[in-house]
Amino acid sequence: MVTPTFLRLPEAKREHIEQALLDEFSRVPLPQAQVSNIVQQTGIARGAFYRYFTDIDDAYQYMLNLALRDIHSGISAYERPEQSHIQPQMQSQSTSKPVTQSQEQNQHTSCQRNNELQQYYQRTADFIHTTANSRYYRMLFWYYQDNAAQYANQQPNPQIDARNWTIATLTHQTIRDCMLDPDNSSKYLARLEQSLHLLQPLP
Repeated sequence: MVTPTFLRLPEAKREHIEQALLDEFSRVPLPQAQVSNIVQQTGIARGAFYRYFTDIDDAYQYMLNLALRDIHSGISAYERPEQSHIQPQMQSQSTSKPVTQSQEQNQHTSCQRNNELQQYYQRTADFIHTTANSRYYRMLFWYYQDNAAQYANQQPNPQIDARNWTIATLTHQTIRDCMLDPDNSSKYLARLEQSLHLLQPLP
């Protein structure tokens, strides 16, 4: 865990060290990162590095948390991409049969679930767009290529229902695909949208 000593540093010095960490973790995957490069760039003593962080893994976890925090906080700061085409499947208003209370409730629930799917799509697209245009892109490229299994912080959960498991799997895989193959991001997002559409309740 990052130490209170590091967090109490003057802002300019702390940001200088953060930039050196980002440069190193953007240059190579974590297993190849070197403390010597970080201390050389910052001009701090090697011993000072270990007063700030337990080890290089600890420094990486700090930067990963910082990157995700900054990316999520910046998602609303750009013009949003085109909205998903996932639309609620509403019953036609011109039907000649009266709609029962139960049918109205089912339509309302269906509409809520479809809106939820649209939100999952949009959040994923927003995250990908913001990350691709952030200073953290290269660090997160290595994360998804080499480091994600170690730092995912997610334990297997047999209790998660099939629908939520499917959504999580689809969105996480789409993010990874877009990070590793950005030239085809639009195709991966289109596939995600089509896949989520298959989860819509039947009318």
